[in-house]
Amino acid sequence: MRNNIIIFSHNTHSFLKNEIIYAANTFKKVIFISPYDAELKETINGFSNVEYLSFNSITLRNSLLKSIKKVTNKYVLIELFEGIRSGLFTKSYLKRVLSFLAFQKMFDDFLGKSIKISKEDSKNWVFYSAWYYGTAFAMALSKKKLPGIKVISLAHSFEIDGEKNLYTNLLFRKLYHPLLDQVSFISRNVCEMYKADVVNPLKLTLENININYLGTKKLLKGKSVASADNKLRIVSCSHLVPIKRIDMIFRALDSMTGIEIAWTHIGDGTEMEKVKKLVNSKKNSKLQVNLLGSIENKKIHEFYINNPVDIFINTSASEGIPVTIMEALAYGIPVVATDVGGNSEIVKSDFGKIISKNPSLSEIEQAIISINNLSIEKKDNMRLSASEFYQSNFNSDKIRKDFFEILSAD
Repeated sequence: MRNNIIIFSHNTHSFLKNEIIYAANTFKKVIFISPYDAELKETINGFSNVEYLSFNSITLRNSLLKSIKKVTNKYVLIELFEGIRSGLFTKSYLKRVLSFLAFQKMFDDFLGKSIKISKEDSKNWVFYSAWYYGTAFAMALSKKKLPGIKVISLAHSFEIDGEKNLYTNLLFRKLYHPLLDQVSFISRNVCEMYKADVVNPLKLTLENININYLGTKKLLKGKSVASADNKLRIVSCSHLVPIKRIDMIFRALDSMTGIEIAWTHIGDGTEMEKVKKLVNSKKNSKLQVNLLGSIENKKIHEFYINNPVDIFINTSASEGIPVTIMEALAYGIPVVATDVGGNSEIVKSDFGKIISKNPSLSEIEQAIISINNLSIEKKDNMRLSASEFYQSNFNSDKIRKDFFEILSAD
């Protein structure tokens, strides 16, 4: 059995809170490394066996300055040559290469000053990167000094989807993929994309690739209810960034003049002002819009319990497996979602509609209407099917507990 684990993330995504909890209940010692986050700190404070090593932009910048000398290392020169050969050698690409080196240097400093693992004790440790990116690179290269460690990395869609990341076949991929004991994909569809677009062209090994759903935690008991009046209540939840195409939701709803609709969007981002302008120009007098902005995750769950929600909608151009959809299903809410990433793995015809990757406004409208026009009995069955599917397949209290127990095994 391995008693200790380090979880390393370059951000503070909401799924990390649950991962910390499951790791703390499995391992004797947990070290969590990420940018500082008050909500994650509060979670960590509840466990005596979890240590929080936070960093900020200054820490990362200093690590970057220290790592500049590594540019002459053989593996870095090979990477830069590959960037030139591929025609993707740009400022953006170079910035990412340097960020990988900065994460490697920062992690080496944590190992040298704060954690201190001996070569003999390395067999008692699991190194777990929350993303298949710079943190995975840093942890994988630690194997050279600590050969006994088990190194695994989660893999979402951001790291390998060409629409989100131009450099899927670059950024040291050939170097650190084979050093990982496990690349744990959170979506079967994304894993298949990785095999076709990255593994085969780069001739990487398939032996260390697995699929393990993240799932999500249902924070409150009970379910959401359907609207009792003639109003259709629709919710979306995501960052307001171009790839989420929230403007498409508004345009579709603004064209649906035949029914009363209340649309609530949860989330903030760079597109907020654009969406606000669209809302101010709406033509549909029967459409009510509520932009809640960014709220705590628990409050999202409270919203589902305390407010009627008839449909959850996702029109993203790219996804892994959205936690937001899983949360909606947990409370029995039917879903309309685009056929991207792992959406089709969690949205089934029993409780939702999968629409095309690049849907027309008419297709979005028809999907919504097809659910809204169902009988009360069929809508109730949809809601029951949604919650049962979540419970069987994406309840993280079941699936992540098993995942961490397997990680701790030799």
